[in-house]
Amino acid sequence: MPEEVRSTTANQLVILFEGSWFFIQDPEDSTRILALCPYVDAPDHVCWFGFWDGSSIAGPNATGPNGAMQEGESLWVDVITDQAKNTAPVDALFQAAQAAYSFPYLTSSDPATSPLQLTDTTGMRRVSISMPDSMRADGLLTNATVYGSQNPGSTIKLDAGSSYVDFLFVYYYDTQADVAMGTQFFEQPVFSTSLATVVPHLIFKVMGTAADAQDMASEYTHLVQTFDSLRQMVFSPDGICCDVAIYPEAGQRLQFEILDPSFSAAELGIPSQQLGGLRIRDYASCAAGPFAASGVLGG
Repeated sequence: MPEEVRSTTANQLVILFEGSWFFIQDPEDSTRILALCPYVDAPDHVCWFGFWDGSSIAGPNATGPNGAMQEGESLWVDVITDQAKNTAPVDALFQAAQAAYSFPYLTSSDPATSPLQLTDTTGMRRVSISMPDSMRADGLLTNATVYGSQNPGSTIKLDAGSSYVDFLFVYYYDTQADVAMGTQFFEQPVFSTSLATVVPHLIFKVMGTAADAQDMASEYTHLVQTFDSLRQMVFSPDGICCDVAIYPEAGQRLQFEILDPSFSAAELGIPSQQLGGLRIRDYASCAAGPFAASGVLGG
């Protein structure tokens, strides 16, 4: 993995999506990326969002309590910088990142005539973000492997190999970057680098709340179930889902590697606490995200 893709530096504003998210080109605007969360089973899963204050997720203006996205809620996030806007296709962004990180990435073998279809997204949380300059991954799950193959007759193409907790969308700026957040029709400024001595990262974190603690078998089971929820979000025109699954190594608790040393485990959403033979579930969405797909119809 090229070392240069691992590190964020000064003059970069980052949006992190932690846990179970599915990413496509926004069907309402081809210059944006749409993140969809398949979980619609509140209160079993929650989505917190806000800026990282060094120890926890603060509010959308980098102060106060963090926000909570409700089921079916849609947010738009615009990052306006003093550099030229990235005009490359969304597919190019996904492809470059997948080549570096080998996360699950789905495409159609013929997008023009056989675009991929999404399952019913009613009730899903939706976040549309303006086009970033680069896309990265972090929080690598080191003791689980993603395997898949091409279904006979299916138009779905699959590239996969690794699972990550986090997708990072990076925006470059010279002296100023402004962040506005709200609905598609009404946004308000929430943060400006020109008013801050420290530029925090914006985080959208999905995590489970149903169980206070898990033994190892429960941890594995929910990992696999979460991954399968993402797998089933897209299918070919003939109704076939992609043939892909995640396989954790038996006998070991989930283990992670941080690729970018500028992020802490806490910020990436992957710390865990041990309590006797149980493990407190406080890492992002049981570590089974995310996915990206190109050539998708709808959203």
